Order: sequence, then structure tokens, then C-alpha cells
Amino acid sequence: MNLRLLFSSAALALVLVSPGTAATPFLPTGAVSKNVDTSLAIRGGAGPLDVELTAKAATGIFGLQGLYNYLAPEKNHDAYGFEQSVDGLAIWMSTGVGAQFLTFAIAAYFSLFHNMPALKACGAGLIVCCVENLRSVLNDTASKNGVAGGGQVLNLVIHSFVAYALLSEVSFAETVGKAFGAWLIVACLQARLAPATCLKTWGFDGDASDSVILYTKTTGQAGVAFGAFIGSIANGAEVTSAIGYYSVAVLLSLAEMVASGYLEDLGLSKDKVYPWLAILLAFVGTLAV
Repeated sequence: MNLRLLFSSAALALVLVSPGTAATPFLPTGAVSKNVDTSLAIRGGAGPLDVELTAKAATGIFGLQGLYNYLAPEKNHDAYGFEQSVDGLAIWMSTGVGAQFLTFAIAAYFSLFHNMPALKACGAGLIVCCVENLRSVLNDTASKNGVAGGGQVLNLVIHSFVAYALLSEVSFAETVGKAFGAWLIVACLQARLAPATCLKTWGFDGDASDSVILYTKTTGQAGVAFGAFIGSIANGAEVTSAIGYYSVAVLLSLAEMVASGYLEDLGLSKDKVYPWLAILLAFVGTLAV
């Protein structure tokens, strides 16, 4: 996403969540149940920004980025100015990153805009990942790109079970949410911190291109972020705080790639990253503090 698209997305998100829209009103704090499966009240943030509007803006911006990433992975890659083109494996992985962003955005949307219980909303969001995993399994996408196909089948089974448990609001839904969040964080940390090793774990034996390494890292980033989001909700956090924790994970990952010079080595101009850092800092300062 280039600067024009980024700021356009931010403007659109703010328009959509402006007080004049017909969003479902939030319950006053005193009327909200302490049960994690009920909708949660909006609390005050540490910064000058309105918490409710900031949470909705975050939902819109991440959702638009995810949609662009999912539908046009090559154009998304080129928009940032990376010097190396993407190969088939990188495109597939970038599409998966888009699906993960959309999963978060849909979960946050139903919780914030439609007053859906937060964990149930996470189940609704996971349908995106289920569809993407199913598409990959049916088209044998993993094997065609040199990755073991069994992992996609396992992902499909796990995501489908979690989505069903959360959408059905079974008695052990909180336990499922906690376990799934922890599993995502542990599984995806390897992708973020040791992408080459992670690719070998996935059965990839070839020489990974720079773009494949990049999207392995961002796959890990997105997975850790959603793990923090769903895990914190399952442990009783307000949905606005959970959005803040999601933003913390993305911010830390992106900041490390900038500070280490990794993105610059790939040809990415810093002026295309700094707006993201500023936006993420606003989300974190308002929602996670």
C-alpha cells in the first residue's frame, strides 16, 4: 500500500466511524457483563484520541490493507517499492497474510459495530482463514510451491474447529480461545524470528528468495498479532484493549525490520514505512495503554 492509498484508507476509515454513522451504540460501563463472551464497554485511553473512534479506525485500516493484500498481492508488493519481484510462493504467502489481516478486521468489526460477543466475532473472522486454507488444499497450492501440503490440511482442521467452537459459543469456548491464541503465538514466532528454519519445518527444500523470506516474516507477524488479539479476549480483555495489543505486535515487528535496516536492504523507502509507524503508535498509545 503506497502513501496515497494508506492515507486514503485512513480517511475512509475515519469517515465510516464518524459520529454521524449509524453504528450500534456501546453499552454504558455499568450495564456490561463481566463475562468475556459479552460485548465490552469502551474505556478511556492514555492519549488524546477517542478510544471508540480509534478502535474503529484501526479496524478499517487493517481491513483495507488486508483486502488489498489478499486480492492483489503482487500490486501490494510493488506499491512499497521492493526491488525484487515476487515468485509463486511469495504471492501465496502474501495472500495468506491478507487473509489474516481480514480475519482480525472482521472479528473487530462484528464486535465493535454489531455488538457481537467478542469471542464469537473471532469465530466469524476465522471463516476467512478457513476459506483460504480450503482453497489452498483443493488447489494443492502448497505442494506446487515446494511446501508440504499436510500443513495446510492441519491448519484447515484447527481453524475450522476453533471457528465452530467460538461461533457456537460452546461452554469451553474461552479455553479454546486461550489455547488457540497461545498456539498461534508459539507457531508464528518461528516464522517471524527464524524464517529460513521455519520454511524447512514446512518442508521447503529450495533456496528461498528474499521475497519469500519477507512474507514468511510477515506471516509470523500477522499470526502473533492475531494470537495476542484472540488470547487477550479469551482472558477477559476489552475488545478495544485487544485491538491495541494486536497493534503492539505489528508495531514491534515493523519497528525491528526498520531499525535493523532489513527493509531498506530490500529497497523499501523509509517514507513508505514511517506513516505506518505513526499510525500504529497512535493505536497503541490510545488502546493498549
